[in-house]
Amino acid sequence: MKNCLASCCLLLSHLLFAQKFTDTGKVYIWGKVSNSSKNYIEYSQTGFLEDHTSSFILAEDGTYTHTITIEGNTQDIILYLPHTSFTFTATNGDSIQLNWDAPHFKKSFKARSRRPDADTLLQGQWFLHQQIDHYFGGLQNALAQNKSLPAEEKFALINTAFNKEVEALSAAFPHHKTTRKKLYTDLYYQYTYLLFNKKLLGKFNLYYTASGNNPIDPVLATQLHFKTLDEQKFWAHPIYREFLFDYCRFANQQLFTGVVSLSPHRNNFPASAHYMGKSLLDIKSVRDWFLTKHLLFSFGSYNFLQSEAIYQEFIEELADPFLKNKLTAAYNSSINLKPGQPAPALVLTNANGQSVSLTDFAGKTIYLDFWATWCGPCIADIQGYSQQLHNKYTGRDIVFISVCVGSEAGQWKEAIKKYNMKGSVNLYAPGDLDDLSVKAYNLNGVPRYLLIDKAGKIINNNAASMGELARSSNNEIDEALAR
Repeated sequence: MKNCLASCCLLLSHLLFAQKFTDTGKVYIWGKVSNSSKNYIEYSQTGFLEDHTSSFILAEDGTYTHTITIEGNTQDIILYLPHTSFTFTATNGDSIQLNWDAPHFKKSFKARSRRPDADTLLQGQWFLHQQIDHYFGGLQNALAQNKSLPAEEKFALINTAFNKEVEALSAAFPHHKTTRKKLYTDLYYQYTYLLFNKKLLGKFNLYYTASGNNPIDPVLATQLHFKTLDEQKFWAHPIYREFLFDYCRFANQQLFTGVVSLSPHRNNFPASAHYMGKSLLDIKSVRDWFLTKHLLFSFGSYNFLQSEAIYQEFIEELADPFLKNKLTAAYNSSINLKPGQPAPALVLTNANGQSVSLTDFAGKTIYLDFWATWCGPCIADIQGYSQQLHNKYTGRDIVFISVCVGSEAGQWKEAIKKYNMKGSVNLYAPGDLDDLSVKAYNLNGVPRYLLIDKAGKIINNNAASMGELARSSNNEIDEALAR
């Protein structure tokens, strides 16, 4: 048994270090869902550059079979289940059975893999999922209800919850070192990411109390440190990649092998983050991944001309075919949003079911706002500043158009009334962010604002928010109206 386990570990290590972005695998998912109100189950996959959402269809008796093509040798799958979501790791060649009864999901859910090592990992991930409300979810609620706590006390709450979850996992799986290492590492970066988001990381770092009957392996504990750039973790742990991406863009303290200095590109975020990652990530595959992913994000979230300048420089030195093809395709699809280009056609319906087009407002400056009913920052901007902004420009040649995406039509109509959005032309896009009705606008998140001139050409593909515009005495709307 020990020899078999050692062989599995050696094989896993080989697969991780031999990986390339172009590698793919197959995972076979099958089982039965009883008494479901839907005939499909949704899931997401954590890709290297973006997540992908899909679904599998249930037969009339609730059975299903589905093959998932994964990026790399391992990939996390997020299964959207009744009132919850469950994340598990799938490895190339896995055959995973998932069964549950929808009305009694928690008691009936069963997950099995035909490979013993993969099955142990699956059980460990389901075990942690069952604890999430008690530990991580409870922790987040405590932090939300006690925002004024001193930093030391916030950290104590986080570190205590982390150690309790580690102890629970260790007690449940005392003899499975490979599984424990994978799950411990995921827990470490889940809680480290929370520290980072609470602006506590660096001043406070997670540590193990090593209490309980089954303390963590001390060797593993010394290997887990967020400032150690690790290629193996990069390939095997999507949560590590997620943490890495945000940490490299937004950290202002010592980072890995270097020190972040004040950037000469302080007012140019695409360039600032690009050169930070370029200078501090000394593993080529990780560095190229970060620079590519950052540019993909920048095309849809920051000034296009700034992003384009970095793209023109980086694309010449990028050699990886997978990353280069993705980046080139994204640039080609984003170039239609370059300032000076005609705004893509947009024809949607208003709350009365009438068709409305951007061309209906020819000769007026257009401030275009993409939002969603579930988007907190969107709602905050609308509630706090939309009416103030409309009042500021009453009688001027500007129209404010709000496009709701990724939301239910009923919720959208309720939101229009709830947030008193009478000053806007309110339109509804029936699909998600990448639906054909808004696909030309290359949305990768909301809120998203664009400014279009009187001739129907884009002034800024990532304009200032309503709050920024309302607080400014001479903003880009003023400049557009003065043209």
